[in-house]
Amino acid sequence: MTVQVTGTVVLTTPTAPDASHPAVVSGPVAAKVTSAPTLDAEDAGALWAALLEGNARYRAGHAVHPHQDAARRAAVATKQAPRVVVLTCADSRVAPEVLFDQGMGDLFVVRIAGNVATPEVEASIEYAVEHLGSKLIVVMGHERCGAVGAALEGGELPGHLPALIDRIKPAVEATPADDPDRANHAIATNARLTAEALAANGILKEAAEKHHVAVRAAVFDLDTGEVTEVPAAK
Repeated sequence: MTVQVTGTVVLTTPTAPDASHPAVVSGPVAAKVTSAPTLDAEDAGALWAALLEGNARYRAGHAVHPHQDAARRAAVATKQAPRVVVLTCADSRVAPEVLFDQGMGDLFVVRIAGNVATPEVEASIEYAVEHLGSKLIVVMGHERCGAVGAALEGGELPGHLPALIDRIKPAVEATPADDPDRANHAIATNARLTAEALAANGILKEAAEKHHVAVRAAVFDLDTGEVTEVPAAK
């Protein structure tokens, strides 16, 4: 996989698996994987490849559940250095540590309905990058997102929901009303626009320029369990 960090958002079309990453597959894994790469790389591309390997293990039923024992708990009890931030939806079916086959201290996870970037969300990610040394930020939407569905449907909503839905409307407006797969395309666009917004954040933009921090957008398929990258806007 070739990844170029330009100081802004990094959104590339997914590449085919190669021999260096045999666990990245589109179909069943033939041989059981018994070890997992550690998410300690400084390169965002290597971190993304490791996440995809974990997702391949999960999909094939070969998850190794790393870093989930007492020794790991003791190791991270007083310090943490997660190299990957995952901003995703609060949906109960979307659990980053599970679908990427990771454990305690591996991922700095921020969850909010619709995986939108509120000031509080941006502050959390700024903290991970500035103080914990995170190198990769993944904004991950998911199939059948209720928040995006509500934005597509429109109408009156109670409580604080209108403020949330307002953040998703740009993705809805960017997706043609006659698109036969409008829901999925709006979900992907929402993830991409959120990633672009994070890449434009002053602190994160500086981190990209000085420390090669990258932002990627992705979507999670509830049916297959597969995580795929959202390509950059044309």
